[in-house]
Amino acid sequence: NVMIEAMTEGGWHKRGVLFCPQDALEDDPVVLRYLRNYLKDIQILKEGGTYKLDGLTFRTPLRHLHDVETYGLIIEERIGLISDTFFFPALFEAYKGLEILVINVVRAQERDERIKHLTIPDVKEILRETKPQKAILTHFGMTILKIGPSKLAQELSRELGLQVIAATDGMSLNL
Repeated sequence: NVMIEAMTEGGWHKRGVLFCPQDALEDDPVVLRYLRNYLKDIQILKEGGTYKLDGLTFRTPLRHLHDVETYGLIIEERIGLISDTFFFPALFEAYKGLEILVINVVRAQERDERIKHLTIPDVKEILRETKPQKAILTHFGMTILKIGPSKLAQELSRELGLQVIAATDGMSLNL
């Protein structure tokens, strides 16, 4: 909501496209109703969808397992993002062979079906199967912050033989 307000200068300059799942607009909406008219367009994300914006193409290979509707992204068939999800094996095929794979990993320990987020052991399994050239871990929860995201990323790098980086605020990558 704050991004829509900022990029449209309080609605004075209608611009931008919002890509979001349907449930972000329904019931108890994440995107406030009054802000929707500030945008040029709203595109609803769906499983298996392909989307374009200013010459950039991305797709949503599959719906993730989470309490709200979430999708990962594959951008230009090079960069993947596994957003909030509980672990499931279909992630392997959906995100296989990318140059860069960004993964939301909230928990350090074992899976808990009540908390639908990935763990470090899940990430290890995903990286073994998908084999990206580089992995970036982000969206850390308290159990990861207490251990140290960089320490966990270094351990994964050593164990898997690929570059694993813990994201930091303001981080950028040369593509």
